[in-house]
Amino acid sequence: MIQMHITKAATMNTTRMNRTTLPLSVALLALGAAGTLASLAAAEPLVIVNPGFETTVNFLPFGFLTVQTPPGWQAHDPQGIIDNTLDAVGTIYPGNLPFFPAGAPQGVKVALVYIEGDVGTGPVGLRQVLAARLEPNTRYILSTQVGNIASGFSPQLNTFYNLNGFPGYAVELLAGGQVVASDHNTLASSIPEGEFRQSIVSVNIAASHPREGQLLEIRLLNLNFPGSPAAPGIEVDFDDIQLDAIACPTITTQPQSVQICLGGDVAFNIVAEGGGTLSYQWRLNGEPITEGGNGPTLEISNSVSDGIYDCTVSNQCGSMTSQEATLTLCISDFNCDGGTDGSDVESFFIAWESGEALSDVNLDGGVDGADVEVFFLRWSQGC
Repeated sequence: MIQMHITKAATMNTTRMNRTTLPLSVALLALGAAGTLASLAAAEPLVIVNPGFETTVNFLPFGFLTVQTPPGWQAHDPQGIIDNTLDAVGTIYPGNLPFFPAGAPQGVKVALVYIEGDVGTGPVGLRQVLAARLEPNTRYILSTQVGNIASGFSPQLNTFYNLNGFPGYAVELLAGGQVVASDHNTLASSIPEGEFRQSIVSVNIAASHPREGQLLEIRLLNLNFPGSPAAPGIEVDFDDIQLDAIACPTITTQPQSVQICLGGDVAFNIVAEGGGTLSYQWRLNGEPITEGGNGPTLEISNSVSDGIYDCTVSNQCGSMTSQEATLTLCISDFNCDGGTDGSDVESFFIAWESGEALSDVNLDGGVDGADVEVFFLRWSQGC
């Protein structure tokens, strides 16, 4: 952020490593939204070392800089730009200074990637290889606060710095050294000077992926786009890195077809696994069931029609639909004793002569001779 003439005492301050598990978050594909993320009921937060770049003791004065790579992170410098003078990675303690008047999004410090001496020669940034590996059938959500530092006076160096403009940024999620998802500067035009905005990178990994089992990596880059004398750009800042993994739904127990008597009760069941909150939607012959169709068990009472049932299980990762289960009504087992015999004929005619709705076996809305014909046809067929 500032021309980096930092004393040895400054860079030798006590450091600390903050290993943390992360809060839960969800978002759609990297859109550059400025708002906060809705929390999930349950996802698997992945461990990031020092996600808030809290690298020095907290009683340092506002505006204090360090030009050492934050613990837990490594410099990403493919062009060999970093010289720790005009080009550096480090941290700043913004406090309530003009650089970031609201302070750090998380904790008290933020990471900086500062390029003044080698403008336009390629990206520079920070990277961290995680202990976690790319898993199949999983949704990954990477959240990063990206800052556009404002011009201001540094009490540390007693100098005013023109930091107008923005050199561009990228947030990348990698596996085995290959990018699997990224946000490439989508927020650049929407981050006001002196403020942070939340970058969201989201990707679904299919049941098979060429990088499956490879170590995950996070990269935070200053794209080093040239500015102008009035708006030189120079610095990008980062804070509050979060990575969540949400297992996509899988169905472990499928609903089974069943045969019941007319007017009988039945329940279809499904067992599913997945991260976050699972939602269920049962369907009959392809149409959603609005009453009682939103749980793992579908209960059907006094059934009077055949049909094909299935269930779609969803979470923030995606959805999976079960196999079809057929409900077959055994009309001729009219007394629901599990068999077809003369007692069913007797029971049917008692109901038919009384005009009971259950004896409307052809479901035409009336009780008449047509129902007798349908009943005996099914009775002769054994069901």
